[in-house]
Order: sequence, then C-alpha cells, then structure tokens
Amino acid sequence: ARGLDGDRTWMLVDPERRFVTGRQEGRLVQVRARAEAGGLELRAPGMPALQIATPAGDARTTVTGWRDTVDAADAGDAAAGLFSSFLGRAVRLVHAGYDAEGSEISL
Repeated sequence: ARGLDGDRTWMLVDPERRFVTGRQEGRLVQVRARAEAGGLELRAPGMPALQIATPAGDARTTVTGWRDTVDAADAGDAAAGLFSSFLGRAVRLVHAGYDAEGSEISL
C-alpha cells in the first residue's frame, strides 16, 4: 500500500528541519544511495563511500516535507557531514520509517 519497500523513508532536512529536494539542490541527483540490510550506502562524486545504519530511533525530531509533519530519527554526523560538504550548506539526513508517528509523508 505504501509502494516499494523503504520508499520515501529517508530525507535531507535543513537547520529548520524542512526537507531539501533535488529541485532546490540540483547536485543531489549526483548522489547515489543504495539500500542495504540495516541502512544505506551513500556515494557522492569526489567523496569516499559511506555506510549509514538505519537509526534506532532513540532521538527523534519533528521534520516537515511539503505540508506534512513527521517524527524522524537523525542518521548521525557522518551522513550530515557528507551531504553538508557535498552541498556546501548545513543539512542532516533523517529516517522516518513506517513505524514513525505521522510517517505518511508525500515527498
């Protein structure tokens, strides 16, 4: 009912916790994310590959995409560092799994 397994569960957010898209940051289309058991492998041009574990969800924050607000878990400093360095602005990678409160987000 929710599409492909894992679809639309990860997103980038800015310091105000609003989602960041490829429409805003065209360079995002150059980043490759491959789903792996327990997380993602991220590859960005000129940067080493990075393995990111799906966050356990202990520390959650509210994030906004379009007009939807969901509860999400931060994926950590390594992922934030990769994306922030690549884009040249502060962003965080978050995970709003299907078990998250309000996880029906339409990105």
